[in-house]
Formats: sequence, C-alpha cells, structure tokens
Amino acid sequence: MSSGGIGITPIKTTTKINFVLSAKDLPERTRGATGLSSIPDPYVTIKQKSNSSADWTDVATTKHLINSTDPDWLDVISLDWKRQSGQVWRLDVIDFDPLNKDDVIGTVEFDVDDYVLVKNQKLSLKLPNGGTIHIQQTIPIQFRLQVEDIPRLDTGSGSDPFVECYWSIGEDGTAHLFHKTKTIDDAQNAAWDETIAFTNYQPGTNQYLTLKVFDEDLVKNDVIGQVSFKADPYVKQAKTVVHKIVLNEGKGKATITITPVVV
Repeated sequence: MSSGGIGITPIKTTTKINFVLSAKDLPERTRGATGLSSIPDPYVTIKQKSNSSADWTDVATTKHLINSTDPDWLDVISLDWKRQSGQVWRLDVIDFDPLNKDDVIGTVEFDVDDYVLVKNQKLSLKLPNGGTIHIQQTIPIQFRLQVEDIPRLDTGSGSDPFVECYWSIGEDGTAHLFHKTKTIDDAQNAAWDETIAFTNYQPGTNQYLTLKVFDEDLVKNDVIGQVSFKADPYVKQAKTVVHKIVLNEGKGKATITITPVVV
C-alpha cells in the first residue's frame, strides 16, 4: 500500500469455538457372539466438511469413558469456525471395545453457522438409536488470587498457604479440580503472581467455583477454609471481588480476593 493510502481492516472470517460434550440415556450395547448387553464405554469423534471440502475430515476425538450411559467428557474441544462457509460437523458416538471392532452408537450432523448464530452455542440432538448428545459452549476466563488474615495453624510460625480451585454444576455437584497454586511459605497474607486459567466456564449452567485454602505440612496438609460462588454473576460483573473465607475451625476475618485477568 502506498504512503498516504487508506488502510482497509480485513474482516475476521475464522473464529475459535470452544465447547464440551455430554450425553444422556445412551442405549446398552450387545457385545460379541454372546449376545449379552452391557453398558457402553463411549467416546465421540468429530468430523467436518464445508463448501471448499466435500469430504469428511477428522478434527477431534474425546477420551473413552468406562461404563457410562450418561457420559460427561470434561476436556474442552476447540475448533475453528468459518462463517458462511457451509461448515458442517458430524458427531459419531462410539462404544469402545478392547477385543472387537468399536460399534457406532449413533451419529448426528449439524450446520455450524446455525449452532453459533441461532442456537447460541448450546445444542441438544437426539441420536437415531436412542439417547441424546449435548454440545455446550465454554468460555476461557483467567484470574489471580490473594488471601488476607488467614489463621496460624502451625505453632510459632505463619501458615504456608496454597489454593486448590474446583468447578461443579450446582453447589453440591461433583467437584473437578482445575488448578492448584504454588505454596507461599510462612504467610498470613499471600498474593499469587500466577494467572489461573479456567477453560471450562459454561455460561447458564448453574456452575459454581470453589476455592479451598490449605496450609502445607510435611505430614498432612490442613484445610484452612473455602469459599464457593456462582460463576455466572462473577463473570458478568467482570471486576475484583472479595469473599470471606469459611474457616474449617474457629472464627476469623480471613478473606480471599479474586481479580479477573483479561484474556
């Protein structure tokens, strides 16, 4: 471009789409010559095609889960979406068999433009032979942590705090660890300089974050306390928040500060 010309900003045509998969009520499978039914060990393969490539191309495969008719594949899948390219994704739900050929439980296809622009990246599809597969958007978020006024659990010295970070669907749902901070020695107040990345934030799913504060010990780590809070309000307000830590023993004014980091 010559000097003094008018610059044209190119239109971004490719966007990264992040999501997780789950399924409900998958049918039991008949294995081998015995004809006996068993609970599937399911996994999913994802293929895609578009206007520029009519052939199906493999783009992702989940892990296989053992004995599950209601599997939740927790690993986040990240794929490129090209708007108005005729992009279609095909999901094959497959039963893993260590001795024989894997069996296809069911297959669904959907238009990616429709999934993103109309369905708002949340989609449930019936499988032909029974069961439903769910595609749920995830959004990566990042934050940093700081604790203040944590109690001394060790005689003659301060605590050696570290934090374990968990997520769950519902406050009493299964807790999934996604980060553990380093330990800061002998500190009543501690600020971690590490940025914590949470890639599995699922908006609109009643997701909770739980932060458990520990005192590291040579024999057994002691629980100092924890906080739990809904993920949606925290993400929407997009500002630093301070929570009082619910202590495991006694009373105190210990707090934990969560500061968002722009991704």
